[in-house]
Amino acid sequence: MITEGRSATQKSTGFRTEAAWPPPATTETRVPLGEGSFTDLGASTETVSRGFLNLQYRNGLVAAEPIPPNQPIQATVPFKPQDQLFEAGDRIGVIVQGSNTVWALPDDPGASYTVNDSALVLPLP
Repeated sequence: MITEGRSATQKSTGFRTEAAWPPPATTETRVPLGEGSFTDLGASTETVSRGFLNLQYRNGLVAAEPIPPNQPIQATVPFKPQDQLFEAGDRIGVIVQGSNTVWALPDDPGASYTVNDSALVLPLP
């Protein structure tokens, strides 16, 4: 895999080849996210790496599984690999939304979601 590091203050560290992603010299670090509820308004923007998951296909693409109302389900959303350098004091933002009309098929706007026990898993040196 060819990757290019960059940060908020440095546009590029140049291209390099990694044997795999995450790179072998990193450790997966779990960063807990906040918990809460939100209502999908059907419109938002983002500029960082993206990951999409249709919850009906949370266990694979072979067959859709209905989402049980008012019952917790577990889902993992893989993000597109992105090589980003962070400096001391930098912050990472994560947007969780129910649908994205620009990058994926829209869902039912107005649906409510609750997110808990969530984390961002980062490959850190």
